[in-house]
Amino acid sequence: MNWEQLLELAEMLAGAPLHGETRGRPQQTHLRKANSAAYHAMFHALANSNADTLIGSGAAVRRTEE
Repeated sequence: MNWEQLLELAEMLAGAPLHGETRGRPQQTHLRKANSAAYHAMFHALANSNADTLIGSGAAVRRTEE
């Protein structure tokens, strides 16, 4: 999972109106989805960081059984 793409999605959802809306504020559902995407981005970034610390960050290291 690419946490950077999730953050981009969150920014897009929380920003400009979507689907032809004319109001300046995003819909409540878009804000909720943006919050969820940002939370999942944080989770995956933390999980990747922990995995890199515990196992290593090289591609060859990640191919081992650990």
